Amino acid sequence: MAPVAGAGARRYCRHRDNEGSMTSHRSTGCGRFERAGFVALAIGAAVLWPGPAAAEGAMAVGIARGGVAKGYATGFAINQPTVKAARSNAVEQCRRMKNSNADARSGCEVVVTFHNKCVASAIDPETGTPGAGWGVGGSQKTADSQALARCRVKAGSGRAEFCEVTDRMCDGDAK
Repeated sequence: MAPVAGAGARRYCRHRDNEGSMTSHRSTGCGRFERAGFVALAIGAAVLWPGPAAAEGAMAVGIARGGVAKGYATGFAINQPTVKAARSNAVEQCRRMKNSNADARSGCEVVVTFHNKCVASAIDPETGTPGAGWGVGGSQKTADSQALARCRVKAGSGRAEFCEVTDRMCDGDAK
């Protein structure tokens, strides 16, 4: 390809088509450098652009033998590249939860995966009570409400009012 004189930053490029005839077109660059620039831009956009692939989430819960009153652990993973990574990281976080006991941590397993959503956990802070719950929703308010509702059901009428959201976070574009 050979550049042909043109005005400004754009110029005309001339090359042979598949049948051997000479053709020309207006372009910002000719030949492989033009294509290389486009390819580099496309690769850069794919790597740097935050997209759905980087917004996988999961929540893991561990309940001690004998129920929540004997021990409860939670773990969250958000903005992970894959569902598998989110699941693995959530279980790992649950197993590392410091303010729980070994019995609860040993039972950690994924209870939900999500994409571009919010998650919350709620408990009755009194030791030895059964109130605990989690929720997932399109907004943090929805996730909080679900977690509190589950906690209140488990806590029973005598302890329902003490349930409080202890952990909350959003994945991807959720708020």
